[in-house]
Amino acid sequence: MLGLQKRIIVMSNAHPPATATPNNMGGLVGLWLVRVVVPLWITIGATTKLVSRSPKLLPDHLRNALMDAGLDLHLALSAFITIEFAAVAIMVCIPRLARPIAMGMLSVFCLVLLWEMFNGNMTNCGCLGSVTPPPWVMLAIDLLLLILIAALPVRPIRTQTSRAAWAIASLLAL
Repeated sequence: MLGLQKRIIVMSNAHPPATATPNNMGGLVGLWLVRVVVPLWITIGATTKLVSRSPKLLPDHLRNALMDAGLDLHLALSAFITIEFAAVAIMVCIPRLARPIAMGMLSVFCLVLLWEMFNGNMTNCGCLGSVTPPPWVMLAIDLLLLILIAALPVRPIRTQTSRAAWAIASLLAL
């Protein structure tokens, strides 16, 4: 029994293998991804769709599903753009929610792109407005960002109070 106790104590004092922790370079890269890169990526997509203002930019099969449901495509496009800008505001202003929001948004983007490609749309997804790469390129970018965010820790940072962060995020979203 004494030998087992010694072994447990020795194992508990052992240093874990060198992996990414929130306080090393991996944590800094993770923080940079969820607070700068992904919000900028989503902002570029939302801005190009906002400038174009065309529901034709919605992915083909999503657009058809919305029309079949009897929804106004301009209203749907506006809702999607609003959600993207709100997500960006939250990622930038509320650090503890940046990673889950980034992962959620990129996951939805990947699922939509996979659905489009599965249904034969290999030419245009409308992700970056009227000038957009094929869906498989957008999927590769979104999936790479998603994998990096899932794999890397995120360095914690000090922020203003939660109330102030939500107020700023709300103002930015508006």
